[in-house]
Amino acid sequence: MRRRPLAVGLVAAVLVLGACTSPDTTAVPDTADGPYVCDGVPERGVELALGGASEATQTGSWTADGPAFSCSVTRDGGKVLVTYGDPSTFLPLEQAADQEGAEAIDADVDGSGYLFGDSKPTAMWVCGERVLAAELIDVDTEGRDPRADARALLTSMLPWACGDADAPKAG
Repeated sequence: MRRRPLAVGLVAAVLVLGACTSPDTTAVPDTADGPYVCDGVPERGVELALGGASEATQTGSWTADGPAFSCSVTRDGGKVLVTYGDPSTFLPLEQAADQEGAEAIDADVDGSGYLFGDSKPTAMWVCGERVLAAELIDVDTEGRDPRADARALLTSMLPWACGDADAPKAG
């Protein structure tokens, strides 16, 4: 009979410790590996930024002469939005550089870019006649830096946005 209180105590301790797990603060990788939640959008990076598995919707394609590409990934009211398209549909790079908190992004591909915004961090890269943007909208994942997540996510996709690699297919 004395074992029962001990067993109940152990179960309670496990439940309390399980409820106190810390958030995953692993950095979003700045190089992309599969699987991909949308074509060219790394699932691991998006899930880290949003705090878990999420739902994705893709439109368009990554081709330079095709329609604009968009990947919207949502979880618990937060959204990661990746867009790639004609510069006329984006904030001009000069204006991005003038945004509050704007920081230049350094990457080993043609073009240039900036990270800006605190409540809606946006990382943007312009190369040739195309722009890639990664925005975190209403994302408040415990223990994470959304600006660092946006920057790393953008950087991970630059090889197919502004390099010579083809965007990997989702799945």
